[in-house]
Amino acid sequence: MAIDVRRSKRACWFACLLAACGTPARSEVTPPEPVASTPPVVEVDYEVNGCPDFHAFTLEPPHPGLRTPAFVAASAEDPEGDELLYVWSATSGRFTDTAQNQTIYHCVRVGDEVISVLAVDVRGCSRILNIHVPCAEN
Repeated sequence: MAIDVRRSKRACWFACLLAACGTPARSEVTPPEPVASTPPVVEVDYEVNGCPDFHAFTLEPPHPGLRTPAFVAASAEDPEGDELLYVWSATSGRFTDTAQNQTIYHCVRVGDEVISVLAVDVRGCSRILNIHVPCAEN
């Protein structure tokens, strides 16, 4: 029977080491405690901006004419109390002032026209009101 001396020497050396030092201590590795998966908390400061609402419109006389201009006025209110800017426009005709909540509208042709007034708050939220106006020849 053939014995591998190199192998025997290693086995003997390991056996001698164990006998002299004892069984090597096992390394106890404790896994870390699991961390609960909590989503990050993000805080955001914001304000909700409500748009203005119209609550009154005036057209006097109700049937303006080519020679009879009409007084027009609109009144809107902003939920936060913001200052409002008004802008008037029409399919035809002209206004004496397009940047106030009231102005004078002049018909330039006979027929139905649409007068529009836009109310915009200082934060940019807007509403538009469209009114059909019958322009007469008078």
